[in-house]
Amino acid sequence: MAVTACSEKGRSLQLVSSNTKKTVFVVEDEADIASLIKFNLETAGYAVKRFDRAEPALLHAMSSPPALFLLDIMLPGVDGLELCKRVRGTEALARVPIIFVTARISEEDRLVGFDTGADDYVTKPFSPRELVARVDAVLRRSKDGESAEVIQFD
Repeated sequence: MAVTACSEKGRSLQLVSSNTKKTVFVVEDEADIASLIKFNLETAGYAVKRFDRAEPALLHAMSSPPALFLLDIMLPGVDGLELCKRVRGTEALARVPIIFVTARISEEDRLVGFDTGADDYVTKPFSPRELVARVDAVLRRSKDGESAEVIQFD
């Protein structure tokens, strides 16, 4: 989006804003939950790529990093905690925000999630509206999630 207006001295003022969809990688092996998350994020304006295993998500992220990861902890093969460690250990992905969405609800589980590198932790069952709000909030705080706005003066 670009908007141009004239100042009182005849100089033009232009506001340029990035309006591209942010991509969220949803790594969830339960198809119904993944579909619910995908539908609600897409309705909120996000692009969503769904993965049911950690390895393909990490491989895809290396060539096309997402704005944010939503990770289940209990995945087949490499679990979400290990995926989080690998993301944090990869220079190109280390700053990408991570939210765990998991059935693990104990305080110890949440602390392990945060210690591993999560930016937020949501337990199942969850409110889809609250999850979208949390994604919005984490991306607002994230440098990579900020929309670029530039004000230019002649």
